[in-house]
Amino acid sequence: GETLFTEIGCTDCHLPTLPSKIGHLPAYTDLLLHDMGEQLADGITAGFATGQEFRTQPLWGVGLHPPYLHDGRADTLQEAIEWHGGEASHSVDGWLALTTAEQTSILDFLHDLGTVPNQQNFLNDSADQTPTYGELGGPRRELNSEEQALYERGRALFDTNLIEKGGLSPMFNADSCRACHQDPVLGGAGGLDVNVLRMGWMNQSETSVLPRSTLPNTLPTELIDWDTSSDTDTFLANTIIEARQPPSLLGLGEIEYISDSTILANEDPNDENGDGISGRAYRLEDGQIGRFGWKAQIPTVQDFVADALLQEIGVTVHPSLSDFTIAEDFDSCEDPEFIDEDVEALRFFVYELAPPASQTSEVHPLFHQVGCDSCHTPSLDNVPLFSDLLLHDMGYPDTTVVDHDPFALASEYRTPPLWGIKDTAPYMHDGSAETLHEAILQHSNGGAGEAFWSVEQYQALSTNDRQDLLRFLDSL
Repeated sequence: GETLFTEIGCTDCHLPTLPSKIGHLPAYTDLLLHDMGEQLADGITAGFATGQEFRTQPLWGVGLHPPYLHDGRADTLQEAIEWHGGEASHSVDGWLALTTAEQTSILDFLHDLGTVPNQQNFLNDSADQTPTYGELGGPRRELNSEEQALYERGRALFDTNLIEKGGLSPMFNADSCRACHQDPVLGGAGGLDVNVLRMGWMNQSETSVLPRSTLPNTLPTELIDWDTSSDTDTFLANTIIEARQPPSLLGLGEIEYISDSTILANEDPNDENGDGISGRAYRLEDGQIGRFGWKAQIPTVQDFVADALLQEIGVTVHPSLSDFTIAEDFDSCEDPEFIDEDVEALRFFVYELAPPASQTSEVHPLFHQVGCDSCHTPSLDNVPLFSDLLLHDMGYPDTTVVDHDPFALASEYRTPPLWGIKDTAPYMHDGSAETLHEAILQHSNGGAGEAFWSVEQYQALSTNDRQDLLRFLDSL
């Protein structure tokens, strides 16, 4: 059946596998639009898709879910095949030329696709190899055999789907680290589809924010108790739901290497030099200097790991390991839910992830000319991250930003590193910029942000100079 399925041309559109960040997926689709002919047309256009064009439906598990086709007109797989038209007409002709026994063998093959129960990670490519030193996604240095084993153990934990008995909380954004950090490799950034959603409510210019970074549609209603005296319309009118982009983790160990004194040396909270830039470091209550997260609110890689496990997956670690966890999260799994050895392996993997290699060793003159390096400092302690790791006021109105932090304004954000930036779209803290050009323009915020002068200088450049600057950013 599988052989005949290929011979009559079904795999021209129903590709057996597609490569992905978690291995080859046996979905039997190309995820493309195809003209299926007038007989299947529904006359509905969606964007540039015409009324005759439909996406190739994945076939894994197809035998479990009749009826078939976009409008459910086919009660059986045989009917679904024979309704195909347009680009698939040649395959239908091939099908009709088969004997009954041959057709039955194809149907048997289709019914067998995807009937194996999901046993967690069954989609992962067993042939996947851990990138080595010098490769994207590999470690930042040569590791000895013991370190390599620890790195691979951490990478496996990063790539593991957690389940309830493993500590996955009823309230979570994802069930693995990989889910949010996979562009362009394991440990990278996340696309728009995995943005964390933050939810809050404005009341007389004060923002109430839900605890943890929980998706609103998973919240029990009893958590929403900010102002029960308000009517529903008022509540909804003042509700803010905002996205947060998962940042790339490549190079975090290099960033932890940068000294506090180097970060503090670039502070200018009162803009004493008069350049309009007033960056300041994030100081935790215990005096530590923050450097990770959109608010620079996390000081170390270990704290970053503990915070992500708790906030995004709902998994606890022992409180002695980090202040960015809790002793008990009141789910069905005994706390701490990650043993110390696993925390160390995960921390080691994240810490040792190499930063993206730059394609250039020189800073483009235009980068300095328009003032980008006022915040995106090319190097700190010989680490070429293109960030000062300081907080800057981006000019967002308080009433449009959910973030609530005791040591940072709602409109203040850490300067994100630019290494590997071409592979981490979309951009900005909320993923609202699809391109680097859009991200640069958003730095102004109507002239309210610290970077508005740089935006003006960028807009004044010729088209060729703008393209040169964007190509430089792509090369980092």
